[in-house]
Amino acid sequence: MNLRVLFFMCVCQCVALAGFAQGVEFRDISFAGALKAAKAENKTVFMDCYTSWCGPCKMMTNDIFPQEKVGKYMNENFVCVKYDMEKGEGVELKKRYEVSAYPTFLVIDADGTMVHRFVGYRTANDLLSELDYDPSSAWGAIQTRYDSGERDKEFLLQYLNLLMGASDKRAGKVAGELFAALDDDEKVSEKYAFLFQNLSLNTVGSDIYAYFLANRPRYEKAMGEKTVYNLLVRCNTEYLRWSSFEKQDLTPGERATIQKNLDAAGMTELYPFWNVVQACRAGDFNRLIKACRQNFPKMDRHLAFSYYSMFLANMRKDGAPAQQKACDKILEELKNRPIE
Repeated sequence: MNLRVLFFMCVCQCVALAGFAQGVEFRDISFAGALKAAKAENKTVFMDCYTSWCGPCKMMTNDIFPQEKVGKYMNENFVCVKYDMEKGEGVELKKRYEVSAYPTFLVIDADGTMVHRFVGYRTANDLLSELDYDPSSAWGAIQTRYDSGERDKEFLLQYLNLLMGASDKRAGKVAGELFAALDDDEKVSEKYAFLFQNLSLNTVGSDIYAYFLANRPRYEKAMGEKTVYNLLVRCNTEYLRWSSFEKQDLTPGERATIQKNLDAAGMTELYPFWNVVQACRAGDFNRLIKACRQNFPKMDRHLAFSYYSMFLANMRKDGAPAQQKACDKILEELKNRPIE
């Protein structure tokens, strides 16, 4: 056989095999084009909502989507597209489908209605399992039932689990509705303990937190005093940490409310952290440096490190040489501090 012919046949075979073994085929089309293709091919749209800085997004792109078994299933069943949520068409799609965490994966029917969603890195098997969903218990069906007014406890629990799995901001509202539907015995039962243990649901100022604090002896009996105390510490630590992200100074009323919450929970160990947060909210870098030097030694080492990384390290970049030197000294003292 002519060597050129043989070589050509080998190349064709390799190309054919490569095409057969390809992973997910993400189409370079607009969202409107994806919906049109889904209708024509009798499929649903699979949308990968990513950002350029998202580590798990890159892992999905590099490690999971190229796998043959993933590509085979998804190419047969979906019109697959991906959009950067911070660029081009992705900006509007982010608003339309309320995407707030990455990666978010959406399954959308041909008329644009979301029928399923999930968030976060998945192994190949987990991804395929997630996509082989029961339509009656998928996101779209559950959302329709909720919008129609269904509010029994088991349904709210099912819906809440979906929301938490998708990092959906509505989880707090639904958790409050579920909590309000429980009787006093259910509120301290193991089945619903997650309502207090999940810091995104049990936030200081919420009805769940208020009940937890007011009925502290009951929870201490059911869960143990140390467990309850540690949970209160975590709740109030997160509350103070998030308060630091606010740009404006605390009003006298806000300051009094936070102090009252700390006092009510007996959180004396968080007073040093509270001092740092007040300095941060004041917007005075020198005051913050002074507060950190005075209070970091009294704070949990991990909490102090975390706070330094989130706030002091960023402010240091634009600080004067003396301020940078002071920050470096604080960091050095933290590093040399014995591990508790």
